[in-house]
Amino acid sequence: MLPLPIGRYLTSLGAVNDYYRLKGVSEKSSAYCTDKHLFHKTLAQQGLRNSEHFLVPCGAEKFSEDISSIHYPVIVKPRFGSGNRAVQVYQNSNELKKQFIRNMPYEEDFIIESCIAGIEYGVDAAIIDGEFYLILLREKLLTPYPYRQCVGYLSVINNNDNSKLINSVIEKISNAGKIIGLEHCLLHADIIFDGQDIFIIEMSARPAGHYLHNIFTPIATGVDMISEYVKSSLPQLNHKYSFKPEYTKCLLIKYFDFSEKHIATVPNKNFICEKYPIKAYECNLEDGVFLHRVTDGHSIMGRGYYIVEGNNRDELIGISNEIERHFITESR
Repeated sequence: MLPLPIGRYLTSLGAVNDYYRLKGVSEKSSAYCTDKHLFHKTLAQQGLRNSEHFLVPCGAEKFSEDISSIHYPVIVKPRFGSGNRAVQVYQNSNELKKQFIRNMPYEEDFIIESCIAGIEYGVDAAIIDGEFYLILLREKLLTPYPYRQCVGYLSVINNNDNSKLINSVIEKISNAGKIIGLEHCLLHADIIFDGQDIFIIEMSARPAGHYLHNIFTPIATGVDMISEYVKSSLPQLNHKYSFKPEYTKCLLIKYFDFSEKHIATVPNKNFICEKYPIKAYECNLEDGVFLHRVTDGHSIMGRGYYIVEGNNRDELIGISNEIERHFITESR
């Protein structure tokens, strides 16, 4: 049995591993993955995370730190949690004070950070017996400000054009894993690349959700992360394991991110799958449904997704646009 809790509950898995002396993430290391404030402090002390960062305790009246010198835009997010819940970008101090500090949306701690410029990526990886394995790097497609929710991923091909990015990811993520004590675990991370170096947004000792580790990554690389992890965790069975990709296909996974639209007509699945280079397709939309604005990662997942293969990034985006034009939509 392989328990895979998400969000803050990762610490439960760490506690179980510690108690039974199992391989995998420890309770201490899982705390770094689930507490964004602790994660920042620990990596910043080691020079691996350079950003302005403020903790906002539960209840706006308790927040007394001087943030007048902070550089905008800033990103605000809950101290604990996953799926980009309640994450929002503010462009200036007036927005931050009026929309957030004077009206905190939830009864919990938040953090305020400088919003780092660059392209966002997701990382699928593993750390086994002290060795870091990069399985797949995924470029994110994001909604416009202020929410910046991920609505799709493009696989990044390991070639000369991307060598600087990939080498930087391997170096930074593996070093960060050592600092927070990750050992014998699957790993996903979110990063930003500014063209020179990477900024680690967050890391977690578990595989990525959102149809990634179990569908997108195996199709893109030939690596089933869960199967290989189970093999690596049971050496007495003498099963060989490998996290090295057999290949990296040029793929896009796109979630249905229609915003403030009525879906008048949903196209036939067979028509879409026959007309386009579809590798996987699941659509849970129905005629007549109204889709609200995408403001967090959880709200979009139930809508479905599709995975297409192409020769390059531009071609994949073009195919995606064509597919979504078959959905007849009406504005409110």
